[in-house]
Amino acid sequence: ASPTEQTEMLVTRLKQKLGAPLKIGVGRFEALFEAVDIAGEVADLPRKVLLELSEVRNVTAHKNARADARFLERCPWYEINKGETVRVTHPDFVRYKTAAHWYLVELFRRLAVSSSEQQRMLELREFLHNRLSELKIHPVH
Repeated sequence: ASPTEQTEMLVTRLKQKLGAPLKIGVGRFEALFEAVDIAGEVADLPRKVLLELSEVRNVTAHKNARADARFLERCPWYEINKGETVRVTHPDFVRYKTAAHWYLVELFRRLAVSSSEQQRMLELREFLHNRLSELKIHPVH
């Protein structure tokens, strides 16, 4: 097998061993990061928004964008009834994008070597968290 195929096979086996596919939101990534010693804390707000993004993706891809029981259970703050169409608005997109950026910055912070890199990532992470806090958290759809 090629190096890429070997890597994919190892990652797949590691995911299975750790039960990563069974975890929700960023938990599936954090399980893998823990295995390679780069796990860390994920603040509640970005964790919540990224969970919502994951669940919106799932209902869009697998349920014809209709809210199902699992979506309602995992995202009780999302104001929608079972069977209604989940619509991603521009404010939703901005929230999802901001939370994804926050998580990427957090990952870069974990990997930063110098204290100045660490500090820059902390500042950027705080900026993104503040921005995320300003955005509408409980969408009305």
